[in-house]
Amino acid sequence: ADGIYNVYDNPILLGAVILIGVLALVTIFLFNDRKKQILVSRIVMTLGIILAILAGVLFYLEFQKIAIDALITVGFGIISPLLIIVFSVLAMRFIKKDDKLVRSMDRLR
Repeated sequence: ADGIYNVYDNPILLGAVILIGVLALVTIFLFNDRKKQILVSRIVMTLGIILAILAGVLFYLEFQKIAIDALITVGFGIISPLLIIVFSVLAMRFIKKDDKLVRSMDRLR
């Protein structure tokens, strides 16, 4: 109605974004158990992919209802699912690197 499509327009998207944010925050505090940290990071990455697909489908369905001459602007919301995926992959990579370093230090003892 207002010409702007964002997360607040759909409760499913809003719930998914909140869930991803909470899980990403929980991942930070699981530094003592790296296996759980990697597992939760994978869950966040999977939910980020699902969020991107769901947002694309919902936007496509909404776009069909509006006029063809409507102005579409690119905002941060389009980039955020991609950032979730990229940062989750980077987090998993560096968690594995840290785990490898800790295991090598254990062998030296």
